[in-house]
Amino acid sequence: SAAGASPNRQHLHILFQFIRYRLCLLSGEDVILRVNYFGWRGQEALIYPEELGCDIIEDHTHDPDGIWSQKSKATFCCASLRKTHPMPVGGAAWSPVGFSLSAPSPPSRACLISSEAKLAGMILKQAYLLGAPINKEEFRAFLSRGEAGLADEYVSDISKISSTLLSLISPWCLRKKRDENFQALIHSGHIPEEFIAKKSLPTGCVPFSLVLLLPSESERDRVKRKLIENRVYPAVLWPVSSSTDRCSADFSSRMLSLPCDYRYAEPDIFRLLSIMKKVFVT
Repeated sequence: SAAGASPNRQHLHILFQFIRYRLCLLSGEDVILRVNYFGWRGQEALIYPEELGCDIIEDHTHDPDGIWSQKSKATFCCASLRKTHPMPVGGAAWSPVGFSLSAPSPPSRACLISSEAKLAGMILKQAYLLGAPINKEEFRAFLSRGEAGLADEYVSDISKISSTLLSLISPWCLRKKRDENFQALIHSGHIPEEFIAKKSLPTGCVPFSLVLLLPSESERDRVKRKLIENRVYPAVLWPVSSSTDRCSADFSSRMLSLPCDYRYAEPDIFRLLSIMKKVFVT
């Protein structure tokens, strides 16, 4: 893993990947899927399809407006916008090299049902956080129902409510807030530096979340449990139970992802830091 690597080691990691791709004897019938995990990679990650002799698809969900996304030369790119934007459903697909994409079909029934359920869950959750007498399980049920509906295989346009919300959103403002929250967390002094998986990022990158990398799985589980006890809900992106890639499996067993996006204002960050301070001294 190049998670904590210096800039020089990052470039060596990219070179190694390029050589590995070439040694696979790729052909024009192959496709490589590349993912900007956690929004950690920038322009240094650029690879051209003609260099590999096959098409490249890139997933920029974790930093859709990042420098790699902006300068990409991949055959196609995609991003799940609902991960970084306040909208119930929706994603984006484009071709940096100019290939045409067919117009999406009208929103499917499954898409509309999911959108309505997710939106209801989002509204109820916001009311819950503001102190309304709402049972937590009520909004979680709506959110879960909406997520389940997104598994539908029929690809369609996004719902009207999502497209309307998207037209009103400033991606720059959302991204700026995410960066401000991230910087506040890593420079607070309340989180041991050795547990921050990535502090220094390539120019133009804004991370998806604050990723912690704890010394062991048991310590990760202790920190996770303490945070949940204080109503802070980290995520493991993603659990890897078995893998031929030991680095990935090890990273998965020790990591925690703490959201730092637009949902969190300055008081929320202060509260999180006060909790983190207690977590790491007890």
